[in-house]
Amino acid sequence: MKTLLIMRHAKSSWGEDGLSDYERPLNHRGQLDAPRMGRFLASMELHPEAVLTSSAVRAHTTAIATVEAAQWDVSVDPNDGLYLATPQEFRKLLKALSDSVSTVLMVGHNPGVAELVSALTGEFVAMPT
Repeated sequence: MKTLLIMRHAKSSWGEDGLSDYERPLNHRGQLDAPRMGRFLASMELHPEAVLTSSAVRAHTTAIATVEAAQWDVSVDPNDGLYLATPQEFRKLLKALSDSVSTVLMVGHNPGVAELVSALTGEFVAMPT
């Protein structure tokens, strides 16, 4: 059985005209919160062997900042399929992971991450940035 860590991207910026939703960066709060989550996960002694993230700028940046702050020696694998993914798409990527991966961090977007948590737990859990 795998340990699944599900994270929504940190707070993003809406302040840059001309950028697509996919290109939106983290705002100042997001730049502080993503490393804070990495330090928190490390303090809980959680260490993923795989990090899968949406390739959207805000999610990919969140994943990198989290991994760097946690000081995990793991690659961050951006995946176009996680951009606005459904719970079924998350599950498909999880099933494709090697059996040797016991802990995985997935970084994505709402509503997909909240729907995934709900599907796995049977409960609604708010997933704010």
